[in-house]
Amino acid sequence: MAQFTLPELESARFQAGKVVADALNTLLGAHDTLAGDVDTLESTVSGHTSALGAVQTQANENTGYGVASGLAVSAQSTPNMTVKVAAGVAYLPDGTRVAVAGNNVTVPAASSASARKDIVYVAANGALACLSGEPLAPAIAGLRKVTIVTNAVAGDTFTFGDITLTAVASNPGANQFTFGATAADTMTSLAGFLEGAITVNGDYVVAVVEGAIHITEKVAGGGNTPPAVTVTGTMTITQELTASSKAAVEEVVAPATPTNCVLLALVTVGQSATSVGASDIADKRKGVLVPVLVDASTNKTYKLVVTSGTLGIEEI
Repeated sequence: MAQFTLPELESARFQAGKVVADALNTLLGAHDTLAGDVDTLESTVSGHTSALGAVQTQANENTGYGVASGLAVSAQSTPNMTVKVAAGVAYLPDGTRVAVAGNNVTVPAASSASARKDIVYVAANGALACLSGEPLAPAIAGLRKVTIVTNAVAGDTFTFGDITLTAVASNPGANQFTFGATAADTMTSLAGFLEGAITVNGDYVVAVVEGAIHITEKVAGGGNTPPAVTVTGTMTITQELTASSKAAVEEVVAPATPTNCVLLALVTVGQSATSVGASDIADKRKGVLVPVLVDASTNKTYKLVVTSGTLGIEEI
C-alpha cells in the first residue's frame, strides 16, 4: 500500500478541488452562453412576429388604394370656409399606408365670378389638403408691352419670334423699319412695320397704346402668348408680359386629383360664398378592398368601387 506524506496529501486535495472548480466554471459559462442565445432568439422571434402583424394588417386592409377607414369630410357645426376631416387610414396609389389625424382644412375664398368646385384629399406626404377648381372666366388674350428707352440708329435690329427688322434712316425695304427723331416716333414707325410683317393671317396685332408698343394675341385664348423681344445695337427697350393667353373657362369642373394622392370629397363653393355647408360637400371616398374583375369577351379588367355609398365598377 502506498504511503503519502502530509504535504503530498494536501497537494492532491488542491489539484482535485481545482479540477472541480474548473468544471463548474465551464458549466456556468455554457449556461450564460445558452441564456444569451435564448434571449437573442426570443428577441428575433418577437421582431418577426411584430413585422408579420404589420404585414397582416396591411394585407387585411389593402388590396388596392383609397380609404381603409374614417376620413369623412363634413361641414363645421357653425359653417365657415373650413371643413373638418375625421381621423382615418388611407393607402396611397404607390401602396404607402398613412394614418391621418383628424383636422380642419381651409377652403380658399370664393370667386365673385361664379361658383367653383374644389377637392379635399390626402396628399402624397400624408397631409390633408384642398385644391381649387376654376370659376367661369372669359378667354384672355396674350399681351406684351414694349417701350423703346434709347432710340434706334441705322443697323439696329428688333426681333420678335421669327421676324427680324433692321433700322434704316429712310427708304425701308423688306424686313426693315425707319427710325424717327425720338423714341416715340420710332415706336410708331416700328409698330406699323411689325404689324405689316406679321401679315393678315398672323397670330398678333400690333399698335402703340399709351406710349408703348402693344403686341396682342389676335384670337384671345388661342394659346399664342407673345414671345420675348430682343434688340441689338444702340437701341434699348423695356418689356413686360402683362397677360398670358388663357382659354375661357366655360364649365365649372373639379380639378384632377394630384399624383399619388387619395380623393376624399368634392366641395362646391358658391359664388361669393362665405361658408361651406353640408349640402356643398359630396363624399368621394373609395374603399381599398378592390377585387379585380375580368371581362372574358373583351379581356378588359375592372375593379369594384364604392362612391358615396353606391357600389359600382370602374375600368382599370
